[in-house]
Amino acid sequence: MGGLNSTRITSSHVSRCILGMVLIIFAVLVPECSSRPYGRNIHVSVVNEISEQTELTIHCKSKDDDLGEHTLSYNQDFHWNFRQNIWRTTLFWCSMWWTDSNGHLVQGSYDIYEASRDWRRCHTNCTYPVHQDD
Repeated sequence: MGGLNSTRITSSHVSRCILGMVLIIFAVLVPECSSRPYGRNIHVSVVNEISEQTELTIHCKSKDDDLGEHTLSYNQDFHWNFRQNIWRTTLFWCSMWWTDSNGHLVQGSYDIYEASRDWRRCHTNCTYPVHQDD
């Protein structure tokens, strides 16, 4: 069989090529992911700005974490940290209530941190003042 030089491809050659491609992909993606919000430490703070005489009670949770009930004096905050998931579906919601100056209970619930909305708005440090509408 006339002068053709044949090269024998073995399974170890294939394994090395696949490993090399995986390492190249990993080297390209790691710097790219570090500029993304995924896995970043997010800090959320809720501040009572209703009035000096009004205590705010707040109860925040996510699908995985119940942060408990907290009563905040005027200008006091409740804060926590977490890591955003890779799917950008991290969601924390809070129920809040207080008694207004007329003795009426004011209450509501709010999605306090929604990854798809808040990453653009406040990145890694999100502060939410709570005040009564006039």
